[in-house]
Amino acid sequence: MNIFIIDDENVYTDQIERLITENVSSDVTVDKYCSTSELDGIDWQKYDIAFFDIEIGNDSGIDLAVEAKGKNKRLVVFFVTNHTKYISLALRTLPFQYILKPIDEILFSKELASAKNKVININSTISVRWKGVDTVIPLCDIMYVESIGRKREIVLDNAEVKFSTETINRFEKEISRYGFVKCHASYLVNVRSILKINKNTVLLKKDIVIPVSESRITAVKKAFLNSMSARSI
Repeated sequence: MNIFIIDDENVYTDQIERLITENVSSDVTVDKYCSTSELDGIDWQKYDIAFFDIEIGNDSGIDLAVEAKGKNKRLVVFFVTNHTKYISLALRTLPFQYILKPIDEILFSKELASAKNKVININSTISVRWKGVDTVIPLCDIMYVESIGRKREIVLDNAEVKFSTETINRFEKEISRYGFVKCHASYLVNVRSILKINKNTVLLKKDIVIPVSESRITAVKKAFLNSMSARSI
């Protein structure tokens, strides 16, 4: 696991690094920075978790996080700040979690554990076979799975479509624990792609409308609310 930290106060970069090493049992690499001037040529793709001070000297940690997230959509973002006034601005910008200064070490440990689980989910994949060819698909790239006749269409965020002959029930069994919900006999939806729930449909990204069975609407709403809570990171 690769973790990025930037704060213009060394006391916080050192504290966060210590807490990470105390709480992460697996191999972890921590890169610490105190200024945006140190970031020329940085490879955001390699990081799993990033901690941003909201004010980095005269620079904006929010703007930096937006840049990083734009280059690595799987990045789990934390803001570390004593300025709660900036939280609403950050919320309008991208999903994140925030940690207040001075850092509560017990709370930090809990938030880091949640972030580790999120990284595991983000990096989870599924292997599908179509016409004798196996394809590995990151689950976070899937918007929804639709059953059409004898085949399943797996629609990705980039509008690409993969195919499989596996049943929709097999998909549900394998990926429902990663934030997918069966909203209709023929549809399995990535809850994080849902923008709005209507009476008998859900609106996904890219203005895609998916039907919801009356018997499944409660489960869909519950999954969506749980996902909204999780999106804080």
